[in-house]
Amino acid sequence: MAYMPVSGDPFAALVLDALGEAMGPIAVVRPVLDAGRVVDGDVLWLTSSAQTRSGLVAGGLLSDVYGTDIAHMPPTLAAQAALRTPGVQVTVGPYKVHRPEGGSLMYEVSAITYLDMVVVSFLDRTEQVREHQMFHEILDGLDTAVMVLQPQLVDGVVVDAVVDWSNLASRSAWVNPRGTEPGAHVLEGYFDSEAWLDLANAAWSGAPATRIMLSDPTHLQWGAAIQVVTRLGDVLVESTHDRSQDVSLLERIAESDFRFATLIEDLPSTVFVGEFGKSRFEFVSPNCLQLLGLPPQQLQRFSDVLALVHPDDRPTAASVSEWVAAGSPHYSAEWRIHRADGTECIAAVSAVCRRSPSGADGFLGLFQDVTEQRRVLQQFEAGERLRSLGRAASAIAHDFNNLLMVVAGNIDRVQRSGSAASQGLTDAKVAADKAAELARTMMTFARSQPGRPAPVSIDHVVDRCVTISSAEISSGVRMTTSIPVDLPPVFADELQVAQVLHSLVSNALEAVGASGTVSISAALVERARCHLLDNPGSGGPFVMVTVADDGQGVPKELLLRVWEPFFTSKVISKEHGTGLGLSTAHGIVHQHDGHLTLDSEPGRGTSVSFYLPALTDLS
Repeated sequence: MAYMPVSGDPFAALVLDALGEAMGPIAVVRPVLDAGRVVDGDVLWLTSSAQTRSGLVAGGLLSDVYGTDIAHMPPTLAAQAALRTPGVQVTVGPYKVHRPEGGSLMYEVSAITYLDMVVVSFLDRTEQVREHQMFHEILDGLDTAVMVLQPQLVDGVVVDAVVDWSNLASRSAWVNPRGTEPGAHVLEGYFDSEAWLDLANAAWSGAPATRIMLSDPTHLQWGAAIQVVTRLGDVLVESTHDRSQDVSLLERIAESDFRFATLIEDLPSTVFVGEFGKSRFEFVSPNCLQLLGLPPQQLQRFSDVLALVHPDDRPTAASVSEWVAAGSPHYSAEWRIHRADGTECIAAVSAVCRRSPSGADGFLGLFQDVTEQRRVLQQFEAGERLRSLGRAASAIAHDFNNLLMVVAGNIDRVQRSGSAASQGLTDAKVAADKAAELARTMMTFARSQPGRPAPVSIDHVVDRCVTISSAEISSGVRMTTSIPVDLPPVFADELQVAQVLHSLVSNALEAVGASGTVSISAALVERARCHLLDNPGSGGPFVMVTVADDGQGVPKELLLRVWEPFFTSKVISKEHGTGLGLSTAHGIVHQHDGHLTLDSEPGRGTSVSFYLPALTDLS
């Protein structure tokens, strides 16, 4: 098939010229090949603008203008590439050409193969290249390091990236500038590859990707930097801004944040910060887990906190809204808190108004666990009541005993006179003796009547108590003893120690009733427990004597009152006494620099222990 210049057809030439004016310089060339390489070409047709720019003519050869050595000419390179991929348009360039009238032209050459013809077009890229160069010059003038990266993906995940382009600042930022040159792999130059990959994948997924990068001085010349990675189409743009001047500021901020977090964590209070009118708190300190039993993420609203408050205290808790409405500057109350693990605590709650940085009205609330303080205060008040009652009982018993001495003396005198004593007189004498015994017990309780201390064997006292008590117990009650043979003696009044032990055993026998077990045990210990926290007593060692039963136990609300004189949980009667048993034991034990403690739980029995200083040095 012979190819004729298209320009021979005036209508076709007119149409193609119009197309060429719209699309730019275009030429249709039939390549001349030698061993598969383009060595020349027949110009079949070209637009007037292509003819003007290149000097080619329809019907001529490329070699007529460019000579026989045309292998490296842009149209030849484009044609060669187009022949390898028929039907696919390829573009080479841009190329720079100096204009005869002065200045230069930047152009690209595009080619596509149809059958054995190649359509070559010349695209003016002068303005685009100029704008591109201006953009690069602007980026090169920045202090921020900018790199355009081509990500390498495996199953949609960025595993590395290749540098497409980088500005001057990026090449001066790194100790090894080759790591930022086009074609370099990012992971070969970065010292924190895993952190960078996390940043790059966040950017590739469309999420904000920013980090503060503290330098390894062997890689990055800056002391610190802020790095931002952004996805633009199919590439990643990384910008790294020098923040070396801010290192000290960043360190001070980090240290301040750490101190603040540590301070909040170490406070004995849980802090809540919020704004009025907002349902969620702005801040909840992490130590709320220790105080309230829930982590901060489960205590984001006031309703979450209110759900932990004891039902009887919720009206007081709900009054916070009244405090807000009244505009009071301060709120304080105590709430009982039911923790998630079932335990209960007493929280002292206080709140003050504050103005947030945004200018909104808010509050700062503090929750403090005062359970232990309240318990100590209750024990201290119970001890104070005990001491006050002791002083009162001492005074009453002293005066009462003086009156009884007068009564008993006159009865004795009448009886010795030989007068016939009536039965009433005899009964009066018995009553006076019992009243005198009661007075002595009250004075012992008040610790105003010291005993006669001497070395006392606890084993001997226990044996005598068991012998006396055995006559009183029913067949369904079992009494056991466990006393070490090498237990040292105590330095005390034997009768008073026996009185304490007998009182505790009597209480235990009454607790078990018709069936149960009462055990008496003793041991040498170095430390003593005491129900009075403000009375630690003298140092050890101590002989600890414990009387335990498996009776009904003492309710929790009565544990602090069992030491009060005249208080008893039993019905006061001739058989059950007057409630002076534990009070008297308290007076005797503490008179001997000892200690006394009681442990009990409803349904699990009671255990009472008294401690007396051991007499370990018998020389």
